[in-house]
Amino acid sequence: MRTEVRHLVAAALFVSIVPGLAVAQQSDGPSLFLVNTETRIEKVGWSFPSGSAIPTSRLETQVAVKGPGSLTWAKKAFDFIPFVPSPEFAPFSPVVLQRDVVRLRRLYRSSGFPSVVVDYDVALDTTVNRVAITMVVDQGEPLTIDTVSISVTDDTPDDLQDEWTSFTSRLAEARGRRFSQEERSRLVQETTNWFSDRGYPWVQASLVRADTSGTDVSVALEARPGARARVDEIRIEGNERLEPPVLRREIPIRVGDWYSARRVSEGQRELFELDLVRRALGDLVDSQPPDTSVVVRYRLNEAQPRV
Repeated sequence: MRTEVRHLVAAALFVSIVPGLAVAQQSDGPSLFLVNTETRIEKVGWSFPSGSAIPTSRLETQVAVKGPGSLTWAKKAFDFIPFVPSPEFAPFSPVVLQRDVVRLRRLYRSSGFPSVVVDYDVALDTTVNRVAITMVVDQGEPLTIDTVSISVTDDTPDDLQDEWTSFTSRLAEARGRRFSQEERSRLVQETTNWFSDRGYPWVQASLVRADTSGTDVSVALEARPGARARVDEIRIEGNERLEPPVLRREIPIRVGDWYSARRVSEGQRELFELDLVRRALGDLVDSQPPDTSVVVRYRLNEAQPRV
């Protein structure tokens, strides 16, 4: 006998307290369903009444309820053959199912869907004591970015004005994008990168305000650049066989240049590609004061020479 059950959890929670006993009556008739500690999961499916911006493959990584796998049909069909294993069905837990609902709700909300509704349908086959679960996700309308503004605590130098104008125009291209946690982080990171690649090692960027009107969001960013610094020294540590002049040729930043996090990273990558370098790490020397000059450091681990 197969019984359709919606919102099964309340009764099944009672089962977890009294093992072996689970009898609940549907509100529309005398049909009963039985769930106990031996109930297993036959399959897990998905339903999206309004579509889904998040791929099912990602959603499956967020839930703990699992079906027996894609080869179940083959194992069922050929389990009479020696050495062909029977399909394994995971135990059904209503508590785990509820936790999955909470995780999915958080995922969609962080992805820009504040009104998402996550539900489920459970069908119990009492002849084999297995359930088929369908996760039902109605993502609703997304929040979308309407405007992006940015304020800077210090004046931008004259030599960066054209680049700054171009950058703020690029930020405005976020209009129409979904206001997800990923998009929030991207806007902040792009702002940080812009300054750190133009001489500002100690820049701090943040999203200070997100005003919502319906599904439109006005985003306000703030940047605190700090002191603009030039490279005062480039240190190379850990080299034993490779000579400093050979290594310095691979580093695209020079003493006297404005600090650039991007070029420091490029130098790290170029050094790592040398045959005799096993590991390379480029960064700033620890405990430097936020001054107008910085010391860049590259730490190397040399590989053993090939015989």
